[in-house]
Amino acid sequence: MIKERIKLAFYSNIPTPYQDDFFSALSNVSDFHAVFYDKSENDRNWILNSVSYSRQILSNSLFARWIQKIFKDFHYSHEIFSIAKNESAEWVILGGNYFALNNLIASIILKKRKKKIAFYSEPIRQGNAIKNFLKIFYLRIFLSRIDLIIGVGERAEQSYKSLGFANWKFVNIPYNINNDSFERSGLSQQKLSELKDSLKLHDKIVILSSGSLIHRKGMDILLDVINDLPEYLRNKLRCMILGSGPLMSELKAKDIHGIVNFCGFQQKHDIPYFFALADIFLFCTRYDGWGLVVNEAIASGLAIITSEAAGASEWIKNDVNGYKVNINDKDSVRNKLEYLLSNEDVLKSMKAVNQRQRDSLSSDFFAKKLVYHLNTIAA
Repeated sequence: MIKERIKLAFYSNIPTPYQDDFFSALSNVSDFHAVFYDKSENDRNWILNSVSYSRQILSNSLFARWIQKIFKDFHYSHEIFSIAKNESAEWVILGGNYFALNNLIASIILKKRKKKIAFYSEPIRQGNAIKNFLKIFYLRIFLSRIDLIIGVGERAEQSYKSLGFANWKFVNIPYNINNDSFERSGLSQQKLSELKDSLKLHDKIVILSSGSLIHRKGMDILLDVINDLPEYLRNKLRCMILGSGPLMSELKAKDIHGIVNFCGFQQKHDIPYFFALADIFLFCTRYDGWGLVVNEAIASGLAIITSEAAGASEWIKNDVNGYKVNINDKDSVRNKLEYLLSNEDVLKSMKAVNQRQRDSLSSDFFAKKLVYHLNTIAA
């Protein structure tokens, strides 16, 4: 007897390019549809593309749009009541913030209808005693209706357990991507050649970083590290930074040796070209709940030096496929970078390791893993 595919819904804030990868993979292994609370947020520049899965995009109320002037990712739609009341899925995954009004309303209605509910969550950041008390108080109310916590990486589960939520069921499903889009053989060779020429990357070891140009992403640390390299190593390299943000002018002023290309914000379909031209991915974030750019670097077969403050650093094994570093210790970061720039065999070995492991970290892999766990719990 053929088992009927599980009916699965995912409620999330807004469509994002790499969420599309995961949702497309889920639609291949389940009867899937997505509900988005709005089409975009104030600081998002992504183009909304057509997708292969079923989706519905709600509209924020006037109340929500007013609140968004203070909290950009606050969402509330009157439609959430009818959506939850008519939901046909067996399992509903709620994404976004645990304090989101749409999620609170949906969880109440769905639980009354005896639906299975999962919550997809990054690590919960701890604050002072008062903030922790309020978080724990609210989480106990919210999680009382949740059957499964889907953690974005190992740190997510650890963060919940540290706050006293050790008795909930957990499954680790990190953010993920369709690795095929980073396959070099599928890229336009003419476009790669033109980009390489325009960025003056010939005969250079290329360092890449990617992220919003804001303090948290640590691009200032990256530039300090590059500026402090010995001259003979600086002469061997070029650096590309993908991203836009309020610190653009300040960061450009720190490029005192003129070896950094500030490439601006790039749409999803263009990003693989920049990764394909790089050798080392340097990620100096001060904090990232995950850090999807590490996925992109692995999919592209780059050696990786990442801040240990990124959740995705759990995928990096020191001296194997890269290094995890304390970005507050700039000398340590520089030493690791110097070592890779000076040891071609080590650099090639790390790149090869990441190239080999890419398929076990793909959207297809994690979609199958998630559906397996949902079926197991339901049984």
